[in-house]
Amino acid sequence: FPKTETAEIEIFAPEGFAPRTLPDPVRISTSFGEYNLAFEKTGRSYKLKRDFVLCENMIVPNRYPGFVDFLHAILRADQSTLVFGKQNP
Repeated sequence: FPKTETAEIEIFAPEGFAPRTLPDPVRISTSFGEYNLAFEKTGRSYKLKRDFVLCENMIVPNRYPGFVDFLHAILRADQSTLVFGKQNP
């Protein structure tokens, strides 16, 4: 163990639209693991890089509430909003 997941995703704007506001990067580091989410704006797309490392393979009952908080923080970050707006002619 640890368990590691890495993903790189590019999301393109529909024709006539372009990326607008760039979300802030997210970094979460706890004894349970680490999570990083970074955004990059290109001409017609957003590029996302997401890294998740789970350091513990067993969570004892008294630490479970903290683990749930860690997972909820990741869920909120994964629901970040990407905004596209109409391009100027």
